[in-house]
Amino acid sequence: MSFMLSGCLYSDVTLPLTHNFNNTKIGAKRIVLDERSVSSRLVGADISVAWSEDLILQEAKNAGIHDLSFAERRILSVLFGTYMHHELIIYGD
Repeated sequence: MSFMLSGCLYSDVTLPLTHNFNNTKIGAKRIVLDERSVSSRLVGADISVAWSEDLILQEAKNAGIHDLSFAERRILSVLFGTYMHHELIIYGD
């Protein structure tokens, strides 16, 4: 039965957003954009914030990143997704 509960109470994974690992450079700088959401299945309310392309480009510019080279996404989930924390991690120069 434990295999069915794997990741249901807590999971924390980081996934690359590219499949071209041989030719991808990481870059010297890094920014992390947060997104959090809380879901209440009892009252049917969901609260979340999403990233936009404009926000990503503006935050990269603020961090001095002009050449985006690599991105990954970190996902933390607690109690069947009741609380979610997503991070978009951007690397570049």
